[in-house]
Amino acid sequence: MTPDGQSRPAVDHVSAPNGQAIGINYGQIWQQRFSGPFQLLRHAAIPLDPLPGDLRLTDPTQPDNPVARFRGRVDLITTIDAYLQRCVQQRRGGYLLIEAEAGMGKSALATYLAFTRTWPAHFTRLPDGRSPERARRNLAAQLIARWKLDAVSGGVLPDDADTATWLYGRLCDAAQTRDSDTGQRNQPVVLLVDGLDEAPPPPVGELPLGLPTALPPGTIIIATTRPKTLTIPTGTRVIERIDVESTSNRQDLLDYLTALSTTDPLIIYALHHAGMSADRFCRTLLERSGGVWIYALTVLDQIRDHGHSPADVDRLPEGLAGYYADNIRRWRSELGEPTWQAHGLPVLATLTAIREPQNAATIAAWAGVPEPDTRALLRELFRPFLAVHRAATAHDDRYHPRHQSLRDFTTGASLAASDDEHLRHLADDLTTATRNAHHRITAALTPPEPISQHTWRTSSAYTTTHLPEHAALAGKLDNLAGDPGFLLACRPDSVLRHRHRLTTPAGAAAVNAYEQALSDIDTHPADPPAWWLHVWARKTRATTLADNAARHTPRRWTIHAGMWAGTTHRTLTGHTSLVTALAVLPVPDGHTLLASAGDDRTVRLWDPTTGQPGPTLTGPTGPVTTLAVVPLPDG
Repeated sequence: MTPDGQSRPAVDHVSAPNGQAIGINYGQIWQQRFSGPFQLLRHAAIPLDPLPGDLRLTDPTQPDNPVARFRGRVDLITTIDAYLQRCVQQRRGGYLLIEAEAGMGKSALATYLAFTRTWPAHFTRLPDGRSPERARRNLAAQLIARWKLDAVSGGVLPDDADTATWLYGRLCDAAQTRDSDTGQRNQPVVLLVDGLDEAPPPPVGELPLGLPTALPPGTIIIATTRPKTLTIPTGTRVIERIDVESTSNRQDLLDYLTALSTTDPLIIYALHHAGMSADRFCRTLLERSGGVWIYALTVLDQIRDHGHSPADVDRLPEGLAGYYADNIRRWRSELGEPTWQAHGLPVLATLTAIREPQNAATIAAWAGVPEPDTRALLRELFRPFLAVHRAATAHDDRYHPRHQSLRDFTTGASLAASDDEHLRHLADDLTTATRNAHHRITAALTPPEPISQHTWRTSSAYTTTHLPEHAALAGKLDNLAGDPGFLLACRPDSVLRHRHRLTTPAGAAAVNAYEQALSDIDTHPADPPAWWLHVWARKTRATTLADNAARHTPRRWTIHAGMWAGTTHRTLTGHTSLVTALAVLPVPDGHTLLASAGDDRTVRLWDPTTGQPGPTLTGPTGPVTTLAVVPLPDG
């Protein structure tokens, strides 16, 4: 399907790397699924059209096959299929995590599976992909259409279709439908999620995107992620890891490069013009990339765009960080230092700071660089490193980084500890430029009036979703937390997710008040939301927020509202008797949890940032008086 919902040509079947037909092209599936009574579900699903060109899997000689260039991963795909069959035969559900470091081709594998299987698929890198609510609606809509579930009226999802409970119910329906059909009884119910580690951090005890922790029999969620970033309940996970140094990974990448060097007209021409053999080129690029797919793919795009000659491959640095640093050095040289500092670096930092694709005009405005100069950089110098979402006219094309690893690189973290003084200086430049980009974006998204007169009613969806993060990374969240319009306009999860970046007592008190007010706002829908924000700001002594909220409500204090003086602490409730032990539990994703135990013979986990309870561990036959933390190798 095209972005406007029109059908486009699609091949009926796609073959596996070994030549075996294994599925139907995703475009054809989309056309077949979202028709008849399921037509309106299309509006809740996120199409995958932007992905093929972005991942460079389309072969110009086979334009109707979006994954024609995919090579390798035969052993891994075989392992996936075998795991699915075991789950069906053994009547158990589970998670299959495809773990690999950044740039190792996880998204390429997920794209191949999405376009060759009939599995509902979700990609966090797509617009709205990081929203847990949007992800659950997307998967639910595809699940209903795939299994033809009788779960909606008139093809329209209900209001609660974005909840984790509703998604789990549809998984149960799909499993029941499968079991009642003799023709499908041996088929697994599968959801495919790419980049699960890039979704917002979930509350303690939950999974990213609100995916269910337990699954019906014969139901599997396949998710790609970086190693040791997710904790799946014991007994439900099997981890397959793509090792960058593994022989199979390097052979897969070599097979891919070899196939391209004999089928891609642009690569063939470049090799001929450089007088370089395909075998030498492929093996040298493999060694320079160290088996990292995104490194090799970007070099290929630079050759196609005439930014590199195949003869340059001998001079490429080793490793992805070295490759990015080498390109920045080259850009700096080509533009000249003044132009790089005034145009190149601000546009690059803005590109890696944005959280959704933006057009050139917006990127130029947020970078503070003239639009013609910004367009030139997007279409020429930075082009191989960007994903482009095509619009009706090229003027409206939208851009964002092709790979998360570029965002990670521009934070400076990968270079800060380097022994190379030049790289440490580069890390400092990138860190400063990225922070400045978040500062500019925050200023652009914030109404220009004084805080007491801010008008947030016309805020864009991008603002309400991403402004808290931009403000937090710019060091401005404390200031905005005192603005009731900001708090009430933005999504609660977006605000609370970044509260750990608050640096002042006033900012922390304001967000504490906001968190407590959310319940009363939901409970008393007839009251002005600013009233309850004002009440709780007084209770938590968030003076600035209280004063600003008072200007937005005609209400006055009552005995009922003012009877509690309160403090700014949070009470964690759950234990039924005396608590006698407490331990601090660091987890691999950077969060810190609390573990508590006591006379009620349980151990409870807590997220001290949000106050949300996690799993309760039972089993002790008497009071628990001591806790200790034991890190395990898998995190």
